[in-house]
Amino acid sequence: MPEATKPEKLRGIRGLAVQRAGALALLVALSTFPSLIAAACAPKAAQTSSNSAPQAAEWNDPQWTDLIAAARREGKVVIAAGGEPSRSYPPLLDVFSQRYGVTAEMTTGNATETVNRLLAERSSGVYTVDVGLIAHNTSQRRLVPAGALTPVEPLLIHPEVTDKSLWYRGRYWFADEEQQYVFLYSGKPEDSWRFWYNSERLSPAEVATIKSLQDFFDPKWRGKHASLAISDPSGLASLIRLYLAPEAGPDWVHRFIYDSDVTFTGDRRVLETWLTQGRYPLVFPAGGTDELVDLQNAGLPIKEGQIPKQTPGLQTPSSASSIEAFDHAPHPNAAQLFVNWFLSKDGQSQVQKIDGALFGSMRDDIGYGNIDPSARRKPGVVYEYEEAEPWRAEAANAAVAQIQEWWDAKP
Repeated sequence: MPEATKPEKLRGIRGLAVQRAGALALLVALSTFPSLIAAACAPKAAQTSSNSAPQAAEWNDPQWTDLIAAARREGKVVIAAGGEPSRSYPPLLDVFSQRYGVTAEMTTGNATETVNRLLAERSSGVYTVDVGLIAHNTSQRRLVPAGALTPVEPLLIHPEVTDKSLWYRGRYWFADEEQQYVFLYSGKPEDSWRFWYNSERLSPAEVATIKSLQDFFDPKWRGKHASLAISDPSGLASLIRLYLAPEAGPDWVHRFIYDSDVTFTGDRRVLETWLTQGRYPLVFPAGGTDELVDLQNAGLPIKEGQIPKQTPGLQTPSSASSIEAFDHAPHPNAAQLFVNWFLSKDGQSQVQKIDGALFGSMRDDIGYGNIDPSARRKPGVVYEYEEAEPWRAEAANAAVAQIQEWWDAKP
């Protein structure tokens, strides 16, 4: 792809119910009962700490107290969630409900399934959802063009949220081209492409030969390499990033889909099983990295490898990344209250209490809670955040169209 300036380029976690003391027992069981991996990874609410801590002093302003009263009269807020929030955020919703006396209901399922249902409902004039916690790529690619969202910034009234000096680099971050609808609340520094491998099937010397993205095309990996299909939002997001990356680009993605003999699956549990049992000992892109970290910590024989990126910066998670406000909200006051609370110091602090979370808040005033040290922004470092630049939404949409065309045409 020709060189161009950036604006011109088309370019929580489920806690694993396995204690270290039981890890060896799980390994033994897996050798006889492969399906236990899927059971071990079954979704459940993430653990949070100090949810019962004393509530921070409320903003004593008539506009805020009136909003709380109106939200209580509505009684509830309905939140459409993607995969990771639907698994990990229920404890946060409990905190919100206890704070304000408003029930917070949340859908389940991945972002694609959730959006399919919502757009089908809306086409029939049915409006059931107030707020979205949906993968940013899916939101900007499908919900924005469908006219399903309303701008977020006009809803923000709490001084902890409206004071932009409290946000990274003194601004709000959005994933959509108009910079209005898909509000990005999380990101992490990323200076490498990450892959996973089975440490019992691949030797350190074999893994050491993977030094660039081109090395995944080495014939020795044929029949050994697996990846997420684009039917999984994380699988699609990974290919979008590769399509727009200078060290990969469209040619790399085309070759990866057609000529690399990669085995794809749209089921993360299947991918995890293949990797941990060594059926396919190399996985790239990996998708749910936090889930693989859980399995590694439980004692399963998998490790992470890294390839340096040419353009390091902040990366947005494919699922727990953005908040959206739906138009025709059935509970508009409760929706506005939830959006303000979720983006406040209290709300974002609750997000970072999720055990093992791998992406930090874009707020600068809350510390890092339980966020993994590797995912914390370093003081004084200015990170580029291309996924939040206006040009990238259009570039990502063009990438999706081409990737989908190649995918549909592959044998």
